[in-house]
Amino acid sequence: MSLQITEARGIFSVHGSLNSTSATILNRHISRYLGSDRSIVINLDRITRL
Repeated sequence: MSLQITEARGIFSVHGSLNSTSATILNRHISRYLGSDRSIVINLDRITRL
């Protein structure tokens, strides 16, 4: 399963398999969305594989 990132009420939920490639994609996505000067909440409950 590919990595899926959703956002609801300021919380990012990550669904799927998290590996070095998808972690890089997640990092880029979050960085572009918010920039580096704010904190965020990431829900990893639906990660199926690390």
